[in-house]
Amino acid sequence: MRIVYFVFCISFIATAAYANNPLDDLEKGASTAEQLIHLGNLNIEANRDAKARQLFKQAEFKSRTPVDARLGLAEIKIKNSDLRRAKYACRLLEKNFPKSPVPRICFGRMWLKFDRSGRALEEFESVKDSGDVRAIVGLAETRDIMNEYEKSIALYKEALSKGAGYEAAIGLGLVLERKGDRVAALKSLEKAVEAEPNSALALYHLGRLMQPGKKAAEYIEKALILRSDWADAYGALGNIWLDIDLEKAAAAFEKAISLEADRGAFHIGLGSALFRQKKIQEARGELTRALELVPNHIDATLMLSEVELELGNTERAIQLAEMAVQISPNNADICFQTAMTFFRTKRYTQANAHFLRTLSMMPENSAALIYMGDIACERRMYAEGIERYNDALKGNMKGFSKQDIDRRIRKCAPNE
Repeated sequence: MRIVYFVFCISFIATAAYANNPLDDLEKGASTAEQLIHLGNLNIEANRDAKARQLFKQAEFKSRTPVDARLGLAEIKIKNSDLRRAKYACRLLEKNFPKSPVPRICFGRMWLKFDRSGRALEEFESVKDSGDVRAIVGLAETRDIMNEYEKSIALYKEALSKGAGYEAAIGLGLVLERKGDRVAALKSLEKAVEAEPNSALALYHLGRLMQPGKKAAEYIEKALILRSDWADAYGALGNIWLDIDLEKAAAAFEKAISLEADRGAFHIGLGSALFRQKKIQEARGELTRALELVPNHIDATLMLSEVELELGNTERAIQLAEMAVQISPNNADICFQTAMTFFRTKRYTQANAHFLRTLSMMPENSAALIYMGDIACERRMYAEGIERYNDALKGNMKGFSKQDIDRRIRKCAPNE
């Protein structure tokens, strides 16, 4: 199955994998220490640590007071979870620049990386009033990690009002998303992209959070030009393409799997793309693998049930459908889908039982009543069938029209 997509994947990922990285073009115009440090930070985002290190070294050479360049070098160690070297780098900053707030910011970022929020809070608080806005941004990130969203939002806004850059706009967008304010989160991420159009993180999160569509895909593809080894971005791109272009969706999930083979979500996404393309056997392999990686995953279980049904493996399809209900017994949608599996296999007694259970949780579900009407009419219980159809008219009628029910009623009436 991987071979089937090989040629297509190569052409699809060519832009991200082989296009000239815009950060290389920016490097040609970077001459000051500040420009080199900014570019180094963008390269850290793009997972280009060697290039970032080179840029920070150049900035260190150009700086009279190279504290920020050395903080950048420490950031690389912090990002890669190298605690021993990160501590050493922060301590050197403390030794060489004792009056600067940067060593405390370095330690704060280090403790955040190693899930020591209390220690990070102490470090950032100690230099909050130093005039270095990065301390306030650090506090905002710490409060976010501690699930203190209101405090985090207030701190990010304070930092932005004092001149913080695009990183603060990204952070604010992400905490607003976690708080459930999607509209405000999008606005903040849009501002981040406007402020720095070459930020891989800003582009990725904006595309991920937008309503799926070609514009969202475009943002993530730009992020992938900056950072071509980003499995999560390929996975997000695959999810966007699922409703637009199934071949592109499959190619994106293929690439994500090639980068991180043990991520169940990528196999589920690829399985979904293949299933919708009627590539049933290939879909079965991906969904089976997904359940090996993420046992009891509802979506994978239900989709595999549909796949097995398509392949004629009725007993296995029913087993999986019932397993889904056991995993999430109070989910009306899952109960309904299980009822449909029984309905499609003409196991009407079990289907009716699950339709009734669905209605106990979702009384407005017209579809359940309509299919119960179909079962009653199939069993020549005409009056009951017509009653079910009429009851369905009082529900949400999702996926059905009054004309659909009228046709069913005419068909259900006994022949004179």
